[in-house]
Amino acid sequence: MESDEGRNGRPRLEALRDILTHQRNLLLARIRELRRDQEEEKLTEPSDDMDIARSQADVETYASLIEHSEDLLKAIDTAASRLEEGRYGTCEGCGMDIPLKRLDALPFALYCVECQKESETGRERGTISESF
Repeated sequence: MESDEGRNGRPRLEALRDILTHQRNLLLARIRELRRDQEEEKLTEPSDDMDIARSQADVETYASLIEHSEDLLKAIDTAASRLEEGRYGTCEGCGMDIPLKRLDALPFALYCVECQKESETGRERGTISESF
């Protein structure tokens, strides 16, 4: 299990805050980029039926990507709320600290790897579990 020290000897709380801030900034930039690209696609004049179909498909794809990114942003914001409450980075299953490497890869993780595996095993058996 990881110690209370984060990267480069920084306190864990500071490292957790940095992870969330970094991921949030990446998502906001991605959403802006997708919206800009979607608007550019809408402005492009299709020349035939195939272009119209392609343009509509592209706009729908952008909308789907934006929605997915916004869902991730909501998950990051929820994690930030848990951080302020002192609950972020602690496994909801076993109560142990979730390793910083896991949170860096999956910043909205609620469970450590072991508890996540148990949760997924339970889902395979037909129980209902959270998707995040």
